[in-house]
Amino acid sequence: MVIKITKCPACLGIHLLEFLKLNESRRGRFVEYSQTYYGGLLEQWLNHLEPVLLQCLDCGHIFYQFVPEDAELSQMYSSLIRPKNSPAPNRPPSQHMLYEMDRMFKLTGKQKPTVLDYGSGYGRWSQAAVKVGFDVVSYEPHSNRASADARIDLVHSLSSLKGQKFDVIWLEQVIEHVPNPQIVLRQIREFMCKDSILRMSVPNIYRTREGRNIWNEWPYNGESSHVVAPYQHLHGFSHRSLSALCSSVGYRNFRGLKMYTCDTVHQLRMILGKHSGFLSTTKRYLTLPDHQDS
Repeated sequence: MVIKITKCPACLGIHLLEFLKLNESRRGRFVEYSQTYYGGLLEQWLNHLEPVLLQCLDCGHIFYQFVPEDAELSQMYSSLIRPKNSPAPNRPPSQHMLYEMDRMFKLTGKQKPTVLDYGSGYGRWSQAAVKVGFDVVSYEPHSNRASADARIDLVHSLSSLKGQKFDVIWLEQVIEHVPNPQIVLRQIREFMCKDSILRMSVPNIYRTREGRNIWNEWPYNGESSHVVAPYQHLHGFSHRSLSALCSSVGYRNFRGLKMYTCDTVHQLRMILGKHSGFLSTTKRYLTLPDHQDS
């Protein structure tokens, strides 16, 4: 079965334009991508699943019109062939990750804040959270992922977290992978209280390695995975479309003096991003509507 998307996943708009699909040249590059990264799996889907990108005319969001169901997505990820000499996915967190997590720790203003690392993958961000002082719960739906750190509570089902609330929800490079990001953002509200902060980041189509060639190089340039590679990333977010998504689900941006002192550059990019794609950001600090700014 194939899921057909009929409304914009970001703003729920219905004014959609067919943006890109496979021609003869792109089809050849798609097959090369399939063989390089998935051992030929994706080209087997072409009879029932054709890669077509749509653009929302209301918020500019880019997304696939037809997406695989969960079973096929799981099959795709399990068949991933990592390039030779690529860094180990479970390597220790980088200094940048530690810096970002420490900034979040300071933003909470608490001595021992709690964090839910939602979609934790191989656990590098969870490791960073432990190192800077968080109490950490990691949620990773793929049951073959395990944690080697006893300080991290790893769960594979959201039902096991029922009733729990967290000071921070960490959502790093997750919602571009899911067919319906609205569902994920609504689920997360269950684990937030009025003072919780949702910190979210997704790839920005205006700040990619492809640069101005981003759409000429889709779906594969023969060297590196595309920012909207089928069907690894199901969405191409921009500053505008991410804002539309957050607003449509009922979140609002975390503000206040502490926010400006903890991440001044982010605040500037939030302002400048309304006018410049290159200076924009697809990182957000979010709260529920009844949050009181400090």
